[in-house]
Amino acid sequence: MKLAIFLIVRALPPDAELILTIHDELLILCRADQAEGVAKIVVASVVAAYKVALGEPLSVPIVIKPTTIQNWSQK
Repeated sequence: MKLAIFLIVRALPPDAELILTIHDELLILCRADQAEGVAKIVVASVVAAYKVALGEPLSVPIVIKPTTIQNWSQK
């Protein structure tokens, strides 16, 4: 997960920011028009990190479900 966080932060647009990590959840603050692109960055980075850590092919599929929220009450 730490490698995934590193890859995500490095790939985020300049005005997007990782603001919180809780266990296996990441909270990234970005503009609404960036949300889809940021979600793709997260998925690609997590998969890449696990491939580095565990090798290829992965014996267990990595399932990542990015969601977008407008405010904390939706969390």
